[in-house]
Amino acid sequence: PFYWCIAAGTEELFSDTCEQVEEFKRIYSTFSCLAMMLYWSLLLSMSVFHMRLSAFILVCGRVTSEVGLFLLAFVFTILASATSITALDQNQ
Repeated sequence: PFYWCIAAGTEELFSDTCEQVEEFKRIYSTFSCLAMMLYWSLLLSMSVFHMRLSAFILVCGRVTSEVGLFLLAFVFTILASATSITALDQNQ
């Protein structure tokens, strides 16, 4: 509404209390209310997406650590098998 007041030449900057605004004030406030509702619903949707993304990253971190432990155990098993085979009596 302050655009209408600027066009009317009011003395206050960013004012919405001039006569030209009164007929548009109700429509403007209704659309402002709808815009804010849409904004908050999008923000809520984004927070749910962020929570899902955080859960996915948390699961990936846990799985990565488990895969690392598996690889460490696998290397240990191979090393243990290799050293036990070399310790066998291999006289032919």
